[in-house]
Amino acid sequence: MSEVIAKDLPVLWTKRQSLRRQNQDVVEANSDKSKQSVKREKGKKKCIQCSCSLGKCDDKKVLIGAALMHFSIHQMKGDNDNPICAYCGKEHDAPTTNNTKKKWEFPSECSFAGNTLNVKKLQTIEVSFPLANFPMKCPHCEKSVWRFDMQKHVEKEHPEEECPAEAMISQAEKGILQKKQTRVANALSVKDLEKLNENELKLLPAKDFWDSKKKQWKNNCYGTFAKRNSVQMKKILLINDA
Repeated sequence: MSEVIAKDLPVLWTKRQSLRRQNQDVVEANSDKSKQSVKREKGKKKCIQCSCSLGKCDDKKVLIGAALMHFSIHQMKGDNDNPICAYCGKEHDAPTTNNTKKKWEFPSECSFAGNTLNVKKLQTIEVSFPLANFPMKCPHCEKSVWRFDMQKHVEKEHPEEECPAEAMISQAEKGILQKKQTRVANALSVKDLEKLNENELKLLPAKDFWDSKKKQWKNNCYGTFAKRNSVQMKKILLINDA
């Protein structure tokens, strides 16, 4: 068909194109869209952080991964005048659990709103996260306050009442956090473990050091640390390898 005739045909007409060529054009078009989408997503992605001016901090930037540990230590030291959110350091309503009761969800006022924290994890002291700080109900007013701030809350709002035993921070708990090196990582290092006394080591779970199935110390730095003082550590961690 000549070019002259082709020009007179309706606009709906298109030149013949092989199926292979058509499919190739579609793939290339989708690929271009995908690349543009990825570029836009990468452009929007930002490092989630908040700032801290408590204690010796002067508008210090705190990354989300280290935030709970950072502000909990401030609470332990009493650097805050009023109860705060142990996740972002602000004074706002306490988080609430989701429908499954397994996750803490934070209000819009929180710097990290939209993120969640595991309910069970916050109540457990482990080598990877040696901290048990979580929201709990005040028995005197039903207000939800973070554990590390409960004593402050009771002394201020209910001076005639006693702080619940669960909220009391033991010397061993304080000792672990005081001896932990200041760094972004939440986990205890071997150097940190070497500083802990017997009462402090007792708070750490045996599973972090001992492989109960193989009946031996784990093949990692923590297992190696325990193996160096095997007899004493088995006694401290109440390990029965019989």
